[in-house]
Amino acid sequence: MSDTTATRIGRAGTLLVLAGLWLAAAALLWRTRVPAQLPRSHVSVGDFFTPGELRRAAGHVRVLRLAALGAFALQRATIAAINAHRVPAELQEPLQGAVNDLLQRLTCPAPPTGAPEEPTGKGKKAKKDKEEGD
Repeated sequence: MSDTTATRIGRAGTLLVLAGLWLAAAALLWRTRVPAQLPRSHVSVGDFFTPGELRRAAGHVRVLRLAALGAFALQRATIAAINAHRVPAELQEPLQGAVNDLLQRLTCPAPPTGAPEEPTGKGKKAKKDKEEGD
């Protein structure tokens, strides 16, 4: 048996032992329960941030979502171009890797909740709502 084969067998054995330990830990944790009387914190985003900050954050989330949609469209277009043989073979893998990396880097967090709804001052409905509130 060569050194390379022994090393591979040792690595495979180590991975199998680690996978077994991981599965055992997962099985033990799966049986745990959260007590019903456990106190839950009632934290609102509005307790920590002003309505203006929450509106700005929602605007950033919209931009991130648009960027993610654009990256997704770019990924689909890249796949279509590769499948249609419009991209040279030596550029296909780097191009697809770059597009996939871009898509993975974009994350779209959920918009913050708990922001009080305030009229923005635009449109007839906002003006009417503002007048009724006074």
